Amino acid sequence: MDRYVTIISRISVSELYVPMSLLESRGIECALKDSISNQVTPMYTIGDGGTKLQVKESDYELAFSILKEGGFIIEAQVRDSSLIKILDQQTLKIIGLQSLSLFLRLGILITFLLVLLMTIIYFLLL
Repeated sequence: MDRYVTIISRISVSELYVPMSLLESRGIECALKDSISNQVTPMYTIGDGGTKLQVKESDYELAFSILKEGGFIIEAQVRDSSLIKILDQQTLKIIGLQSLSLFLRLGILITFLLVLLMTIIYFLLL
């Protein structure tokens, strides 16, 4: 089973309907993530990257080329996010965190590591 990955994100949900229709017309399954929460609590989703257009991981390369050809992805916007992808894949393996956004997973992981480090330092100083 393919998992869905974010291909583009926008603050406004309405900006994703045209690229989503383009991908669906080419036979690529799409989903919108955080579209409802963006309408209910826009300030939360802005901090989390806005509404995300997601495609199956196996369709990512084809979808990327279609969106780039359609002008929805500009080369200057493309960033080297290999570290982000690695962090995303590794934190998805942690039980209980799979349903959370990458931002929240990283926050929980960093908090846990800091508490662990402070505990170790405390016991070393005793």
